[in-house]
Amino acid sequence: MVVLTLEFGINEASECSFYFNTGATSCVQGSQVDVNYYTKGFNVYKTPTTSNTIAITAGTNKCYDKASGVTLDCRLASPTWDNANSVCNNAVYKISWTISYSVSTAGDVTIDSIVADTILSNVKVSAYSARNLGFSISFVQVSIC
Repeated sequence: MVVLTLEFGINEASECSFYFNTGATSCVQGSQVDVNYYTKGFNVYKTPTTSNTIAITAGTNKCYDKASGVTLDCRLASPTWDNANSVCNNAVYKISWTISYSVSTAGDVTIDSIVADTILSNVKVSAYSARNLGFSISFVQVSIC
């Protein structure tokens, strides 16, 4: 489980280590290397006093080529295991959430959108190897209404 402690309005960045038991069991859809693990299946309350929620939407998706150091646009894909080369393809390398919010003249805060931008990478895996996942959260005030 990934726990990112945050305070509303304070931008944060962090890394955590993910340990592969084996590539075949760790590099699967729904695992911690799958972008959907961090973006699907949960909502965030728009305000602290209502039950209205907002879903996380996909933003840009990039792929990082470790050999060349180049990050390029690519399509979002679930992780797949390449047994012949011991590589986890399309593993989350970094995910950044941008939370846009507005403030009413009365001082009430409403979350307007949450966008997840991702960078995927292909990772060479050996049993019980670790890799770092990068996380960041930024807050953007879009308006005062």
